[in-house]
Amino acid sequence: MPSNSDSRRFSKLPKWAQIEIEHLRANAARASQELKEALGGPDDSNCRVRDYLEDDKNLPRHALIEFDIGKSRITARVGRDDDVLYISGDRAISIEPRAANVVTITLKDF
Repeated sequence: MPSNSDSRRFSKLPKWAQIEIEHLRANAARASQELKEALGGPDDSNCRVRDYLEDDKNLPRHALIEFDIGKSRITARVGRDDDVLYISGDRAISIEPRAANVVTITLKDF
């Protein structure tokens, strides 16, 4: 945030210079947001990587996430309506409850 002295100096600039500076500030903010989204996802992302050692990293909304498990693969994504998690595998999926809020997902040949 600009200090009072910066604000006073800014107000003394010619109008065209003030407009150009505001334009550059807006471009910088937009570029910063685009970079943030390119490196991760938007702030309102519904997919993120939780990391206990570093900051969480947002992924793009509705990102398809793939997990390689042995020689198999499981994919997961949040549905477009944001209240369903879709999980698919390259083989039959077996889901077993472990607790009221935990399941294990394995792939099996039937």
